[in-house]
Amino acid sequence: MKIQSISTLSFILLVIFSCSSAALADDHDDFLECLQNYPLISNNTYTPSNASYTSILRFSIQNLRFTSDSTPKPHVIITPKHESQIPPVIYCAKENDMEIRTRSGGHNYEALSYVSHVPFVIVDLINLSEITVNVSEKTAWVEPGATIGSLYYRIAEKSPILGFPAGVCPTVGVGGHFSGGGYGMLLRKYGLAADQVIDARIVDVNGRILDRKSMGEDLFWAIRGGGGASFGIITAWKVQLVDVPEMVTVFTIEKTLEQNATRLIHRWQYVAPRLDKDLFIRVLMTRANSNQNGRNLTVRAAFNSIFFGGVDKLLPIMQEKFPELGLVREDCTEMSWIQSILYFAGIPIDSREVLLNRTQPRTPYFKAKSDYVQKPIPEYGFEGLWRLFYEPEADESEVIFSPYGGRMDEIPASSIPFPHRAGNLYKIQHLVYWQANEVQDTDKYISWIRRLYSYMAPYVSNSPRAAYINYRDLDIGVNNNAGQTSYAQASVWGIKYFKSNFDRLPPDKTDAPAAPHVLGSGPSPLDMGAAFAAPTVPCSNKVGALAEEVLVAGASDLVGNIISADAYGLEATNCATENLVSIRGLEVNLPPIGNTSGGSPTTNSSEQAMIISHATEPDHEAQDSSMDGFERVSGQRGKRGRGRPPVIPKDHNLRNHTQIFELRVETDAHSPGPGLVIPEANSTWPLQAMQNVANENWANCVNDLPPKHGFSEGYP
Repeated sequence: MKIQSISTLSFILLVIFSCSSAALADDHDDFLECLQNYPLISNNTYTPSNASYTSILRFSIQNLRFTSDSTPKPHVIITPKHESQIPPVIYCAKENDMEIRTRSGGHNYEALSYVSHVPFVIVDLINLSEITVNVSEKTAWVEPGATIGSLYYRIAEKSPILGFPAGVCPTVGVGGHFSGGGYGMLLRKYGLAADQVIDARIVDVNGRILDRKSMGEDLFWAIRGGGGASFGIITAWKVQLVDVPEMVTVFTIEKTLEQNATRLIHRWQYVAPRLDKDLFIRVLMTRANSNQNGRNLTVRAAFNSIFFGGVDKLLPIMQEKFPELGLVREDCTEMSWIQSILYFAGIPIDSREVLLNRTQPRTPYFKAKSDYVQKPIPEYGFEGLWRLFYEPEADESEVIFSPYGGRMDEIPASSIPFPHRAGNLYKIQHLVYWQANEVQDTDKYISWIRRLYSYMAPYVSNSPRAAYINYRDLDIGVNNNAGQTSYAQASVWGIKYFKSNFDRLPPDKTDAPAAPHVLGSGPSPLDMGAAFAAPTVPCSNKVGALAEEVLVAGASDLVGNIISADAYGLEATNCATENLVSIRGLEVNLPPIGNTSGGSPTTNSSEQAMIISHATEPDHEAQDSSMDGFERVSGQRGKRGRGRPPVIPKDHNLRNHTQIFELRVETDAHSPGPGLVIPEANSTWPLQAMQNVANENWANCVNDLPPKHGFSEGYP
């Protein structure tokens, strides 16, 4: 089921904006003048001329990478004290072409809750932080400006046997955390924070204040893990609290490479995801000093755990399931659930009031990435990772493995937009930090974590290489800074964050207007809705994961058939049979458009297609080589970003193979689809025979291919 009305609910600002600084100032003044019509909000409005503007802007910035003078700043910051003060901001932003960025705790890894590259204002929800706990119903209403630490505090204040499954860092804001999924040490026991959301209140793009009933189930589905601020400004969440025992057991065991850490981590992969859901053991890896074996450096792995029960019950489980770790009673500490929150945050367990603080002890410069692992990594894979830890830029790096299984295996992947459920052994968070006196070396640190990410490619998920939306990473794809972003372009990152759920988040392309101008924004590249509203196409089926758009159009008698493609794939739609094919990793000839029998490509120049391509992905070496097929045909390389794309002449003989890269197929099982001729094979590969492709069963597809035409190694 598609979201039919998100185009009117989506919270996106589509602006094609090029103007002088004077014009920007005029818009800024017009926005403020508009707000003056709503006097109740004027006392909560700050501009650069206000003495407190800078302190308010910087207070919730949790990544110092975005505090430089060159970082774009908001024209206005609004700090509403009630949800009724938010609709005027939306009205005035729409009237004056200003983008809205929504900030709750400021932990967005890429600063997307407080930075934009078009004229923008910030709605800072810091004053909307009320929490109401209902012990008898085991529920709580939480405003988005509250932190998860304050939520934990208020729950424990009311009951020692109720808790909530959210993150480890107590200063993270509820608004962004819940809307992206949100996980912590109770992941295997209860799932995500977003899994517990049972109601919400949102101010939509038209300024309407809606609850679950009035917003409808499609929108309610979308905001729980799909990036809530992409659809509006969420003003409250109602969550189901969970049962916790009066006493839990925690432990942390540290091992270095000299103490067989590599072998223990390798074994952990087979154990941690299969343990009883009451037991969660994660692994945190950092670089450490060493005086052993003549080396100065080593890697330390910390096995960090919570168990829902006492130590007497835990020890036999560990001795049976993971004896290699060598856990003994002295390693364990029994405590209350709320004390465990403090323990995992690195706070003294009797300092509960610290959970009410909004500031971190240390605000770092950092860059982060995420991955999912579906097959155990071999020991030699870890050994290569350790070599990266020995490089100078890894001095303050960290890699965290968080096990899945348990409750995460039980919740369907489509229950909310967050798709990473059964089939994942664990999630990886890659982090690198640096200090203020190293700002001049920022590029070196970012380059290091990109090298690490590249190194991990053979060992993590693929097709797509999945990522966690709350660990935002603009390296994997972004929307346009101005103007529309097509569904195909947004799919570059959308498929990685949401997999097949991404197709349900934007509006149906066939129903969207050709050039809507819906105003508003979310603090992310998750700018759904109108950003994806491409011109209407004649068929409703579509394949995701397109980065560049290539249009293949034939002669006039081929009207009604569209083939579109990009440097990541080719999507063919046959409107008569509603069949789709997207191909990557193959060199193929194109059959005549509309051909359903898989015959040879036409040589009649009057029916010859032309291919138009333009690129939008960042330059990477692998991607550059991927354009070679187009370069061979057209004699020029596809241009990056905006600009006129290369054109393959209409009279070019398409028998020359064109390189495209991934195989993915969706087809109607009751009707034969168009065939594709594999070069040098003289055979047709009918779509109907490839149903397994729709489920990304790539191995079977490769086995069906003639030799020489399998998938290229190293993709993605």
